Amino acid sequence: MDSFKVLHVIGGGEYGGAEIHVLNLCKSLSRLGVEPVIICFYRHRFAKQAEELGFQVHVLDQFGRFDWRLLSELRRLIFSIEPFVIHTHGVKANFFTRLAVQGMEENFPLITTVHSLLRFDYPKKTSYWGALALEKLTRRYVDRFIAISHHIAQDLEGQGVDPKKISVIHHGLDLDLFSLDQREERRQRLRQEWGLQGDEFVIGTMSRLVAVKGIDSLIRAASTLLPQFPQLHIIIGGDGDERNELQRLAQESGYAERIHFIGFRDDVADVLTSFDLFVSCSFSEGFGLSILEAMAMQLPVVTTGVGGIMDFLQDKKNGRLIPVGDQAALAAVLTELIDQEEERRQLAQQARLDVEEKYTLLRMAEETKNLYLQLSKTM
Repeated sequence: MDSFKVLHVIGGGEYGGAEIHVLNLCKSLSRLGVEPVIICFYRHRFAKQAEELGFQVHVLDQFGRFDWRLLSELRRLIFSIEPFVIHTHGVKANFFTRLAVQGMEENFPLITTVHSLLRFDYPKKTSYWGALALEKLTRRYVDRFIAISHHIAQDLEGQGVDPKKISVIHHGLDLDLFSLDQREERRQRLRQEWGLQGDEFVIGTMSRLVAVKGIDSLIRAASTLLPQFPQLHIIIGGDGDERNELQRLAQESGYAERIHFIGFRDDVADVLTSFDLFVSCSFSEGFGLSILEAMAMQLPVVTTGVGGIMDFLQDKKNGRLIPVGDQAALAAVLTELIDQEEERRQLAQQARLDVEEKYTLLRMAEETKNLYLQLSKTM
């Protein structure tokens, strides 16, 4: 079967890694003859983006957060859409969709992609235990789990999911969006936007500004480097609950004028061209997409060796690894790389080659389509 319809169900209340993943996957699958249909629960940015891409989108925003009427509406839509496969993303979408298909005459293969670890998505204990309960109550209805990294696959196994029901499919990048063309022109344009002269050494990061990302470690390490390197600047892209606290920490360092908070950006690839080195200090990563994006833009990366990052990052081959929370180790590695241009060049070139070989959208879409077809034969 070359052409078929797949229903993706996702909350869509935020616009983060899972939402971007779904849009990229749908774009790539549509080029392989798969027709995506999307159901989401909020008319926010995700729904608008999906509609602009030409996908059929159903927004069920007329119900409350956990309104049981969602079940009947989901059942009605699934019956009318008649998908070949149903693919869910996120706790709310997982829970309601798994329940909605129960008792239906048609037996639809049901797949869930696990994008992250619940304990870091829900830092409040009550919220975490509630989300975990919803997951565990309905996981038995799922035919296959897609883990975006081996780390997430191991976490699922530890929670009792049968390893035979888990497939690891890594994220892929659209390398057309991470083109190296006109890199210097893009680099200088953004540096001018931030008041830089163009010849400064820029260490940057792109991340949600939340505690688990460890941005405070970067600021503290930078405060020991900035006195040593007068041309050094720090760029912090992204937004989140920790922004005010991080800006306060930057002020206390005495070098706030060289630590720039640029907020949330759509033009990730362009922003990355302005960096000389990319840093991630995260305590946990389901996969580490921002690091892979930096590698795609042929940047040397320094990162903590956590979670899914270890699927693609090899120390001193395509990047550098540091211990979690070790600001002294981070400062030492950054000092070394600032002084060693040739090491930075070698790491960056290998990083780009690895992304081109193993982490493209086409590869991700082909593996996902093959899984759909495999499951349909077993139903």
